[in-house]
Amino acid sequence: MLNNKKSAIGWSGIVFWLILIAGCEMGSPESLSPAGIKKVELTPNGITVFADRAITPGAYIIPSPPRLIITMDNAELEKDTQTKGQGIGELIQSWELEQKVLKKEVQNEPGVEEVENKVVQLNANLTRVNVTYQLTTTESGFNLVLEEVKRVVEEEKPSGVVIPKELYPEIKKMEISPEGAPTGKVVVAVSPAEETEAREMLKDIIPEKAKVEKLPPKATSLENITYRSLEKSFEVIISGDGAFLDYKLDSLTNPVRIVVDIFGVKNRLTKKVFQVNDGKVRQIRVGDHPGKTRVVIELSGKIKDARIVSIENKIIIKILF
Repeated sequence: MLNNKKSAIGWSGIVFWLILIAGCEMGSPESLSPAGIKKVELTPNGITVFADRAITPGAYIIPSPPRLIITMDNAELEKDTQTKGQGIGELIQSWELEQKVLKKEVQNEPGVEEVENKVVQLNANLTRVNVTYQLTTTESGFNLVLEEVKRVVEEEKPSGVVIPKELYPEIKKMEISPEGAPTGKVVVAVSPAEETEAREMLKDIIPEKAKVEKLPPKATSLENITYRSLEKSFEVIISGDGAFLDYKLDSLTNPVRIVVDIFGVKNRLTKKVFQVNDGKVRQIRVGDHPGKTRVVIELSGKIKDARIVSIENKIIIKILF
């Protein structure tokens, strides 16, 4: 009798540990404990953040005053982490880390649950706003490299930046209701004024005079999403491993969302939700669906217009406020 009791206790313990191990293996990235932010190092043209595991942050640039904002979801500062410092080189003046706790919606049975999300935000004061950036995730954090956008001098190109029409087969605009919300109806813009606007949109993407080159093969995967907040607009750039040849712009309500369905493309991003929380844009989500990848831009306020342009391996969405 005693032996049977010991055996039962032993087996129950084994079952407990098996369930615990299985639960750990099945856990989603959202169920992981917050990543520990250990250290920030600056280079003359970039920032490296060291953590106890790989993280994929969101980043955007605010023009006035020029600042780089990097948001790290599900992360917390470790005890001895330095939280501020001076920049080096010509692009970064100073930087500061800030610990925040935000509300986050998580899809659970039977519905959506609101949970607390620990967020670390890195604010870097820049010397100028005409910069772009590239994020690379590492096994212990991430690297961000800044690059100054070089403008062509007026004497060399007095007519301004010329983007050949071959690089944007069409610019689409979304119909906006009087209440300031997208209606879902997409209009293909063909007027000369709208073509001029397409060129203006692309100036910050291709600042130098562009050369018409053969487009990459058809994209098979979504590789990167970057976004930035400007004075009266918000831009999202979706990048792939080739040209996006088949995509659709749409919108949904409650809450108001701009939706881009990219067909025949798989999502390669490890991060599925980018918490923006900047003015009228709440967040950007990436979803995997049969035969397509969906990018959703969730809005939190009225907008004037929305534009979309496809150029080489990028889809550029510009939201006007």
